[in-house]
Amino acid sequence: LFYPFIAQFFIYYIFSYVYEYAPPQHRKRKTYLITFILLTSAMYVVVVMLNHKTGALYFLDETNLYHRGPLNTLPIIISVVHIVAATLGALLESKYFDKYFIQIISWPPLAALIIVVVQIFYPDTILTGTAFVVVALSFYLNFQTSRISIDNLTRYPNRETFNGHVEFLNR
Repeated sequence: LFYPFIAQFFIYYIFSYVYEYAPPQHRKRKTYLITFILLTSAMYVVVVMLNHKTGALYFLDETNLYHRGPLNTLPIIISVVHIVAATLGALLESKYFDKYFIQIISWPPLAALIIVVVQIFYPDTILTGTAFVVVALSFYLNFQTSRISIDNLTRYPNRETFNGHVEFLNR
C-alpha cells in the first residue's frame, strides 16, 4: 500500500521549494500535478482495498502461499509515473530557482528509477524501503546544506559562507 506514497514524499518536498520561487501564475501547474498524483494514488488505494476479492496485486492459495497477481507491478509503475511527472514539473520551473537545487533533485529520480528496474528484475529482493530512505536522507541533507549557506532575503551566500570561501582562498 505504501510504495507509491514513498515517492510522494520527494514530490511534495521538491514542490514546496520549487513553487516557493515560481511566479504565482505558475502555481496552477502545481495544482494540476498534485491533483494528478492524488487521483492516481486514490485509484491505487481502491485496487489495494479490492485486492482481497480480486487478487489483482497478490493472493494466497489454499496453503497460504503468496503469489503475485497480474497487477503486482502497479505500485512500481505508479511511482515511476509520479517521479517523472514531478521531475518534469520541476524542470519547467527551473529558471526560477538556483542551479544548485537542480543538481540536488536530478539524482534522486534517477536513483529511484534504477531501484525500480532492479526491483523488476529481482522481484524476490525487496530494496524499495531501504533505498528510498537512503535517497530521502541524502536529498534532505543536501537540500538543508544549500539552504543554510544562502541568505533567504537576498538569495546570495551568507557571511559564514563568504568567510569560509575567503579562508579557503587564503590557504
